[in-house]
Amino acid sequence: MSSSRSSSPMHLSATTLSWMAKCYLARNIVLSSAGSLSYTTPHTVEKMKSDHDELVKIVRNALIEIFSKHVKGLELEKMKLCLTLMLKDSSYMVCGVPDLAYLLYGVELDDLILLVEVTLSPSIRHLVYGEMLFYSIAAHAYYGCKVAGLIVNLSHVYLILFRENTAKLLRKTFSRKEYEKAVELSESMRAKHPWICSLCDLKHICPLGSEF
Repeated sequence: MSSSRSSSPMHLSATTLSWMAKCYLARNIVLSSAGSLSYTTPHTVEKMKSDHDELVKIVRNALIEIFSKHVKGLELEKMKLCLTLMLKDSSYMVCGVPDLAYLLYGVELDDLILLVEVTLSPSIRHLVYGEMLFYSIAAHAYYGCKVAGLIVNLSHVYLILFRENTAKLLRKTFSRKEYEKAVELSESMRAKHPWICSLCDLKHICPLGSEF
């Protein structure tokens, strides 16, 4: 390890990675906190928890039916996945727990870990390059086999396969813009998706999100 690298890693949640992937301003806020960021989940997010949990149950039941008819699958116990990322002169300890996890197996199928994220958000791109990208790397390191991701929202099901350059993709999540540029890009994104700030965990400490 380089002597210039911080010996104390910055702790982040996998969920936070998704907001960093979505919004440059959120990214700047998180990375500028040097690990001292603390917050409580906004009421708008907390109120949606029961709806999210109900959707998780629906997805689990659907997968159980699929596994009983088409492919062998074993649901895995919920486990916190953690990974230490070394980027330039900083290190980050990222941890998170996917909504559901399965081991798929069979005579014609190599062992495959299927990680499932369920969301009420109409947008999923930030989840792909945030939580799901992190989970795919961490699960591969832990289980030692191939990993696929499944993201389910109220209208679509997305199968995510990361083939290569996953580390490079994840590294982009930690690249910062100048503050003024980050604000400009974030304002443009909010103009296209007015709901985005209301769902963000960081809205009460963000100069844009605090307007909601």
